[in-house]
Amino acid sequence: MKHKSVSRRIINIILVIFLLFGLSIVFNIISLSNSNRGLETYKKLSEDVNTLTEVETTFLEATLDFKDYLVAYENIFEESFKK
Repeated sequence: MKHKSVSRRIINIILVIFLLFGLSIVFNIISLSNSNRGLETYKKLSEDVNTLTEVETTFLEATLDFKDYLVAYENIFEESFKK
């Protein structure tokens, strides 16, 4: 059975720690890249939903204005009919 010297074991342990640390850094960079892509997709989706909400709000306002116009027209027609 061959025994390694203490300094050789320490060097091997340090190399393994640096290797694991490097793998951890690579994994974190890949995860951040994927997360960034997901956030960009969410941002685009959010902008699209915001645009649709503005369109829906405009249609709602137009509907309410049309309703107000009809009510005002009925009142004017009713007043002219009573005269």
